[in-house]
Amino acid sequence: PPSGNPNDKPVLPMEERMKRPMHNNAGSVLAGLRFLFGVFFIMATITGIVSVQAAELHKSLLVLDSHIDIPLDYATDKNNDPGAYEVPLLVNLDAAERGGYGCAFLVAYTPQGALDLESTAKARLKFADNRLDGIERMCDTYSNRVALARSTEDVKRIRAEGRQAVAIGMENGYPIGEDISLIKHYYQRGVRYITLTHNG
Repeated sequence: PPSGNPNDKPVLPMEERMKRPMHNNAGSVLAGLRFLFGVFFIMATITGIVSVQAAELHKSLLVLDSHIDIPLDYATDKNNDPGAYEVPLLVNLDAAERGGYGCAFLVAYTPQGALDLESTAKARLKFADNRLDGIERMCDTYSNRVALARSTEDVKRIRAEGRQAVAIGMENGYPIGEDISLIKHYYQRGVRYITLTHNG
């Protein structure tokens, strides 16, 4: 029933409301869609500009990854071939090239073992030397795409030649054992950093 307030309008039954034309509602929906389209267009334009600027900045910088783990017997068959497109590796040459890598430290990781000379000698052969052999094997196999960098000047030269630069890190100094002369040995093989201890 009417409330007596002249501003109150009677509520029409649902059947009557459904019979009313939808022009106003359709116009509102269309206006809303136009607004959303405009917002999306502006956002896409801004994102595109930012993406181009980010890509240009990325290309102008030396992108360096300081730690990439590699498996034992690296670069020996199709399952761990860094030059293959689809391999179960953390990084391969194709991904590095597409991503704009400038230099990557491949890591010769050795798990911790018993603190005696025999154990460190075995670990040196099984883990450290094995992984260093694999890095050298990759550089030899794909010498047109990648090269070992022993200095910052090497990195600059290799990148100027259009190749990927690879440096070597050693995770866990355990293979050195008590023979400090091995530090020089590993340096000569290209190792440029050693984490003296490792837990994990």
